[in-house]
Amino acid sequence: MNKNQSTLINDLKQTLNSILEDESALIEKFAIKKNVRKCEFILNVGNSAHVSYYILQGISRSFIIENGLEVTTQFSFLSDIVSPINAYHNNSQSDESIQALTDLEYLEINMDKFERLLPKNPHLRDIEKRIYQLHNYQLGMRVRSFQTKTAKQHYLEIIAREPRIIKHCQLSYLATYLGISLGSLSRIRKEIKNNII
Repeated sequence: MNKNQSTLINDLKQTLNSILEDESALIEKFAIKKNVRKCEFILNVGNSAHVSYYILQGISRSFIIENGLEVTTQFSFLSDIVSPINAYHNNSQSDESIQALTDLEYLEINMDKFERLLPKNPHLRDIEKRIYQLHNYQLGMRVRSFQTKTAKQHYLEIIAREPRIIKHCQLSYLATYLGISLGSLSRIRKEIKNNII
């Protein structure tokens, strides 16, 4: 991620944080602050997908089951928006699970309740806009990154963003996220340790 991209994401997060603080009383009508322990799930396959989560503290991972194997699709950190891929399709069920990799604090945003409040609270459109902007930008950057960067570059990026992930994440989660085998991930880690970048 280059400097301009990082700045844009930070600006979106700061704006969303500011709005959430200013509208705290109204937000309580559609969002609930929750806590889960490490390894617990905040979303399971088959649950309603019409929900978003705003990470306040900790690390989570999203994953799907493909041919009987767990495939990690996303890691989420402080101030990230995390949603199932089909979150914004009405009456759909999630095909992803979201699990806490550490103790996790987050806002659970019920999109149905949120949308029912919009007619009488049009200023909430700004929150909706920022949520969609942040979610879509993060998704777009992730897709572009996987199209243009090597597994080693992806690994270095995620470690730079959250060094604690190695302590809290099974290497198999990282390997499936990077789309490589555990053996390839071990070679990458060895190369980095030996300063072969």
